[in-house]
Amino acid sequence: IPAAAFLTWSFVYTYLWTRMHRAIHGVENNWFRKIGPAFRFFRNHHLRHHVHANGNYGTVFPVTDYVFFTWLGRSVTPRRAAARRRNKAKRATA
Repeated sequence: IPAAAFLTWSFVYTYLWTRMHRAIHGVENNWFRKIGPAFRFFRNHHLRHHVHANGNYGTVFPVTDYVFFTWLGRSVTPRRAAARRRNKAKRATA
């Protein structure tokens, strides 16, 4: 029974992570994008990880960032994140 529970949990987690991650990055328009404020919270949390890769690892369960002290609290909008990536790329080529 423990092995079956672990296997079931692994499939559920993988399904959730894939759907949520694809919706956050705009790859697919699925059920997750339609949940409104919760989607914006998860998107902002995940995009902060892309701007500052040393935190916000919990895409499906952000509470794990509190547990492991990796929570980054600053808000990052998609436009600001894209602008930072462009500026970083410009500095790298200069």
